[in-house]
Amino acid sequence: MDIQPTEDRIIVEPTSPERKLASGLIIPETAENASQDGIVTAVGPDVETFVPGDHVIYSKFGGTEVEYQGETLLILRRVDILAKIPPPAEEGKSGGK
Repeated sequence: MDIQPTEDRIIVEPTSPERKLASGLIIPETAENASQDGIVTAVGPDVETFVPGDHVIYSKFGGTEVEYQGETLLILRRVDILAKIPPPAEEGKSGGK
């Protein structure tokens, strides 16, 4: 990504919420809540906790939404990131008990 955030800012690409339920019922866009998770695409020089590719949960009303090269991105401050979502466990890997 060619955008470089400043200071403690993080650029996140929000994930799209599922629109179709397992039962096949389709939820209209007007009934959907905004996504609160996404993938980190770039981090500012003062951010050491996150790296591009991390899946994170962010504050519902945090950040600034921008359109850049046809993509919707969020520019968030470090304090707006609430948690990191671990990657899915690999199949066949033991639980470490």
